[in-house]
Amino acid sequence: PGALECEEPHRLVLLARIGALGSFRVGLLLRDEGDSTHVTMHEVAVAGVSKLAEPVTSVGIGVRNAISLDRLKELAES
Repeated sequence: PGALECEEPHRLVLLARIGALGSFRVGLLLRDEGDSTHVTMHEVAVAGVSKLAEPVTSVGIGVRNAISLDRLKELAES
């Protein structure tokens, strides 16, 4: 995995590789909201089996991203 793009302090784009499932482009956008930060995550399959099954994959990605953002929020607030 690695960073593809970085525009500090507001945007980070990563390449996540998940073995046989393929590769995913993951974008994180951060926006100041007073004394907190709003994080938006967008992910799209770019290679492998997941790219071929994109309509099905996108549903799973949405669920996984919601869980990931909840975990990130818990870490940030602890």
